[in-house]
Formats: sequence, C-alpha cells, structure tokens
Amino acid sequence: MKTVLKNVWKPSKGVIIRDLNKNLFAFQFFSTADKDFVLNEGPWAFDGNILLLTTIAGFEQPSEVQFTNARLWIKAIDVPPIKQTLTFAKVLGDNLDQFVGCDVSSLFCAADKSVNFQVDVDTSPSPYEEGCLGHVLSACELYKEVDDESNLQYGDWRRGSPIKPMRRNAKAQK
Repeated sequence: MKTVLKNVWKPSKGVIIRDLNKNLFAFQFFSTADKDFVLNEGPWAFDGNILLLTTIAGFEQPSEVQFTNARLWIKAIDVPPIKQTLTFAKVLGDNLDQFVGCDVSSLFCAADKSVNFQVDVDTSPSPYEEGCLGHVLSACELYKEVDDESNLQYGDWRRGSPIKPMRRNAKAQK
C-alpha cells in the first residue's frame, strides 16, 4: 500500500508512511502543497477500501482520532444550464451531506451538462447497524430485519433523475 500511494501521489518533497496499528497509518508530508493535494483531490482507495484521511496537530493520540468523514467528488449529470450554478451545487451537496466546494471552471459551460462538487459524507455508524459506505446490502446478515429500504442512510433512492423538458410534459398532458 505504501509503495502504491507514493507512486500515485508523487509528492514533490516526499512522504513518510508509518504503520501505527491495524488499518491505521500516519502520513508525514514535507510540503504543504503535497498534503493539500492528498487531502483535497481524493477520494483515495486501496484494495477496494476507501482511505479516510484527517489532519492532526500532533497533540492527539493517533489511536484516538475519529475518522468520521469521507470527502467525495460528486458529478450531477444532465443539469440544465440555468441550474449549473454554485448555489445549486451547494443545495445538492448539502442534501447529500456537507457541501465542501465546487469545480466552478465547468459551471455554465459543461459540455456534458454536469456539475462537479465535493461533499464530506458522514461515515460513522448509522441507526442501520453497520452504516458502511460500499456495504453490499444483499450480503448483510441484518438485511432480513430491514422492512423498508427507503429508511436506509444510502441506497438507489439517492440517485437523481434528469429533469424532463417542458415540451415533453406538455405533450403528455394533451
């Protein structure tokens, strides 16, 4: 994992990766730009698992640091030009969890009619016991006890459908 991440990140001034505990690592960067790149350009994954990152000041015990958020890039597709705004991206992001920022360079001119933005998604356990991102519901032993999938924190219901043009709706009503 250490070698793969170093090759992917290519830090200009290097990085030291230390094993602290099972699935707990410390990354020491020698350049603020390298650290900012890793923190902001993810999400990063290794072997099918998302890498949860946070900054510590050095006063905390690493084993006690809580990793509660995953920063994800979201691509909203088929967004009408009038909705390709920072305000709309913020509404979408806050609806998913916590809006972080938006790729403003693609607003109003996205050839693929998309809006790209970042959100911090809460990864802490939810009322649905495991509360794992990427959790396969069909393989879950607790799934048998779930009556209504719409009450789950994540699911297909979070997918957006494209807005249909007004003309198509008007014709359907005649």
